[in-house]
Amino acid sequence: MGCGLSKPIAFNEAMLQAITFGNKTQTRRPLRVQPPEEFMVKEARPLYNGSLDYAIGVGPKVWPPIPQPGFRYPYGKNGDVLSVKGSNMRLLVTGVFLERIQDIQPHEIKAEGIEDSAGMLLGFKQLWDSIYKDKFLGWDTNPWVFTTHFERIETE
Repeated sequence: MGCGLSKPIAFNEAMLQAITFGNKTQTRRPLRVQPPEEFMVKEARPLYNGSLDYAIGVGPKVWPPIPQPGFRYPYGKNGDVLSVKGSNMRLLVTGVFLERIQDIQPHEIKAEGIEDSAGMLLGFKQLWDSIYKDKFLGWDTNPWVFTTHFERIETE
């Protein structure tokens, strides 16, 4: 397993509870710098196989530039164990993907910890906007996100 991160990942109280009960196994976090609109994902595949394994681009244009050696994905890579801010909980990263927020599927909304089956998409949109809209990364802007799959692991 990889090492944990120096900065713990944060979740609100409702999401911590969803993780505790096994109802949240994914999280989405926006890229800090969004690519220009003309860029597109070449391939949807895991980001890590020992090195960064993704690109947004068409032809010779690629965004972001290939990271330098030692690049650290801010929320872990496959096999990393993440600490959770304000908790003794630990999460094992099982997958990291790059996508747009509006690409989320119903089963992924449930894996995000949203339980209301009738209004899952609306509930997720509202949750997303409550966190990111003021940062100009709201649902309607359809930002690029890192999707991190994880499982809770027991600590000693």
